[in-house]
Amino acid sequence: MRGYRLAEETMLGCHSLRCRAWAICYVAYLFLYSSAYGSYVAVSRAVARDLLGADYTFLTYLIAAETIPSILAVFAGALADVVGRRRLMAIGFLSAVPLALMSCSPLQLYPLLAGLHVTLFTLSSPSVTGTYLAATSSSGISYSYYGIGGSLGWAFGGVIGSALMGAFGVSVSFIYSFIAVVAGFTFAYICYPTHIDLGRATSFKESLKAVRYARNALVPVILALIALELMWNASSYKIRVFVNSEGLGDTLYGVIYVMVPGVLGAILRPLAGYLSDRCNIRKMFLFSILSYSAVFTAFTVLPPPVFLIAWFIPVYQFFDQAAMMGVSRALPREYQATAAGAMSTAWTLAGLSVLALSPFMGSATLTTINLIATAFFTTSYVTGLAVGEWVRSGHE
Repeated sequence: MRGYRLAEETMLGCHSLRCRAWAICYVAYLFLYSSAYGSYVAVSRAVARDLLGADYTFLTYLIAAETIPSILAVFAGALADVVGRRRLMAIGFLSAVPLALMSCSPLQLYPLLAGLHVTLFTLSSPSVTGTYLAATSSSGISYSYYGIGGSLGWAFGGVIGSALMGAFGVSVSFIYSFIAVVAGFTFAYICYPTHIDLGRATSFKESLKAVRYARNALVPVILALIALELMWNASSYKIRVFVNSEGLGDTLYGVIYVMVPGVLGAILRPLAGYLSDRCNIRKMFLFSILSYSAVFTAFTVLPPPVFLIAWFIPVYQFFDQAAMMGVSRALPREYQATAAGAMSTAWTLAGLSVLALSPFMGSATLTTINLIATAFFTTSYVTGLAVGEWVRSGHE
């Protein structure tokens, strides 16, 4: 069986406390940041709904402000690979400030503050993920533990934010996000693995040019991400309608839409990591998008509450694992922040594509959206088959 050879210095391959401690800190970083952002999303949407009602124009501005700045991620990653990942990582502390300001700002300033937060986070986050990928030699099982932090943080973040808002008010919820972001970047910065040779790129231009090594993976990944964005937006509406019709309330909506899928995904993350080390990464990606297409079709046609079974089927972690490992292993160790940034930029391009399509899909039914998403999944699958192998020689 062909498989990715794990380096001896990965989180699992190293048995010293020092080697394991830094990796645990990085998992803690992603958990804390994901919970902070999940809390922010839940609270900001609740405030907007309470004050403005169904004002989709404002929400469009807010989502655009949260999305557009991340297109800079590949440039931030390329810069970090040259000047040093730890230096750009420090910018992450500043990204917490706009969240604190939201605690005492009117709703109209949320898009501006959200855009500032995402911009500062975009400049720093590829350095953190790139450090983790470089230090673990793009080990799938190690990255799966990193992903567990993100899954659990996102799963509980919305519930934490909603609970704090209900008990203490909106300001306390945003202060929680501020504290969690600062704590997360503190873990990442202090626990930077200086004992491991992470490599360093020679120039910004060379770092950007290195993205071409991942083009075979990035093109089908972006197409699949467009389908996922369409699917998630449509799914949230169907779940919201079901929750409202049953009188279940916002808390149960968060449990159904975010918490249960997040927890199930965290449980299966190590399996996704194991498979990404043992299987052909491109085949794993192609199988995951076929699975997603089938699951979303089932979600579309099944009646309530049976459709929730399809919603709870964990597929995302296999998709994410294959996509990230495909991009990461296509680039040498010294370009891993660039690889992480390229994935963030791919997400942004997909999100902007969906925003561009939204004016033409205002009255589209769930069945129509499913057909459009299936078309993107199919195009992604065909493209993934047509291009060459994703990873560099010796990585698979």
